[in-house]
Amino acid sequence: MNKNIGPYHVVDLPPGRRILLNMLDLSGPTHYMYGLLEVDVTVARQFIAEHKARTGETLSFT
Repeated sequence: MNKNIGPYHVVDLPPGRRILLNMLDLSGPTHYMYGLLEVDVTVARQFIAEHKARTGETLSFT
């Protein structure tokens, strides 16, 4: 499939364009989720409820 499609010539990319393309290539695809974690917080919630009953102070996980 070597068809002659007309005259053409190869032009080098300017330095700025090459830098931009290299940066885009290095950045690669972004992965937004690295892992999923499930934690049992039953004991922690009991501790928070007991602490609030004793002191009246409300604690939170954040």
